[in-house]
Amino acid sequence: MLGIKSGISFCACFCMLCMPVLRMNYVFLQSTSKPHCFGDCCNLSVELLHHPVLRANSSWPTEGEPVTLTCEIQLPPQRSDVRLQFCFFKDGQILGPGWSSSPEFQINTIWREDSGSYWCKAQTVTSRVWKQSRTSQIYVQRVVANVQMHTRPALELVIAGQELVLICSVDGVPGPVRIFWYKKSNKKPMKAKIQNSLNEEFKITMVKKRDAGEYYCEANNGRLSFRSKSVTINVKVPVSPPGLTLSPPGDRAPEGDEVTLQCKAQRGSLPIQYQFFREDVFLKEIEVTSLRTSSFSFSLTAEHSGNYYCTADNGLGAQRSRAVHLSVITPVSPPVLTLSPPGPWAVEGDLMTLHCVAQKGSPPIQYQFYHGDVTLGSSSIPSGVGASFSFSLTSEHSGNYHCTADNGFGSKHSEAVSLSVTVPVSCPVLTLRAPGAQAVVGDVVELHCEAQRGSPPIQCWFYRNDVTLESNSSLSGGGSSFNLSLTEEHSGNYSCEANNGLGVRRSDAVSLRVTAEMRLQLSHLLL
Repeated sequence: MLGIKSGISFCACFCMLCMPVLRMNYVFLQSTSKPHCFGDCCNLSVELLHHPVLRANSSWPTEGEPVTLTCEIQLPPQRSDVRLQFCFFKDGQILGPGWSSSPEFQINTIWREDSGSYWCKAQTVTSRVWKQSRTSQIYVQRVVANVQMHTRPALELVIAGQELVLICSVDGVPGPVRIFWYKKSNKKPMKAKIQNSLNEEFKITMVKKRDAGEYYCEANNGRLSFRSKSVTINVKVPVSPPGLTLSPPGDRAPEGDEVTLQCKAQRGSLPIQYQFFREDVFLKEIEVTSLRTSSFSFSLTAEHSGNYYCTADNGLGAQRSRAVHLSVITPVSPPVLTLSPPGPWAVEGDLMTLHCVAQKGSPPIQYQFYHGDVTLGSSSIPSGVGASFSFSLTSEHSGNYHCTADNGFGSKHSEAVSLSVTVPVSCPVLTLRAPGAQAVVGDVVELHCEAQRGSPPIQCWFYRNDVTLESNSSLSGGGSSFNLSLTEEHSGNYSCEANNGLGVRRSDAVSLRVTAEMRLQLSHLLL
């Protein structure tokens, strides 16, 4: 008997084999004549094909990788010319077009769902005798991709107006890969690019404040997408030159007041460091994290006069404000009024000088002089020497004087100073008053001495022939009188003197003659 392990077998009696013609094509056995069998029977088994072995270049491939399946089979040396064809299977399903003369099957890109049981079949081209391999398990591993986003410059150095480069680094993603850049607030990608290198770049030529936000990139190979972690970009804006203002406003402020320096930058990323200076001397440093303004207050003294400025810095370069000048004004103290020549008394016709000075007070100081409530004059003095006002005295200048001082921060009054202007007496006039047209011995004659001008009190002296008769004092003017009872001895020349302390003035002489006939003769003698 001749038998083929591949399924063809027959039996014959071993009595006679009549020239059997045995034709064999690969694994197919064909007999062209019927054998003549006799005697005992025997079995003959011929195996032309071994079972193939399925091999894969990787039993644990990663998603996206190519996998090559090879159906390996060994032929006996005497049958090496047998033509074979192959077919590959996965979980009972034919892969590809089916039977092929190639012992290899190429899976260009393998994915997770391609995991499973694989086997192959090999058969002869002519006889269709086939053998099947054992199954092989292929486990497709998930891709471990490394997609990262980073920037140039570094995140902490992204400055408005400069170039920002978003770099997407992709590793481990099977290609071809398209890379997309996204801003988290937008659904549509900002840029798409086919990956040609490990690091792909997207450039923002001039970054602006509005470009701040979260960014990420995505690598897509048409089947899988891999997304980077988000990076938060804070666009730092350099500070603009700050402005320095004073509160209350103005370039002059009184000593003792509180002034506030306010420094404000219109633009600039927070936090901002503010510094205050006076004449390049550091005063104060303040950091702000919520507003772009900072304030600094202090009570003024005279030493605080000068030029002030501030600086603002957020780490991208300090900016300086313009200087603001502040003059700290010392309010005037109550002034002191003095008279020259000094004293409460002065003589009509003299030159009087009023001098007003405030011991404290920043110039210029405006001084004003008053007689009672009447303004006499004013003067602005640029230095602290005080002011003076001079005039010639008349009798009307008697009274109370005061002055005021003002440098714009409140007028101050001096204490009042009293001045009495004394008028020297004029030459007095002596008159004799008799009771009748003629006076006789025993009559009383009134001698009256009066100066038309002169400040009281006025002291009057009466004389007969230069002999003092009497003296009287007049406190209110109107002259002074002296009564004389006539005797014959009272005949003579009479005169009077007037004095108010500023010089004695004498009247003209008046002649008085008393006769026995008791007639009174009056005659005036001019001295």
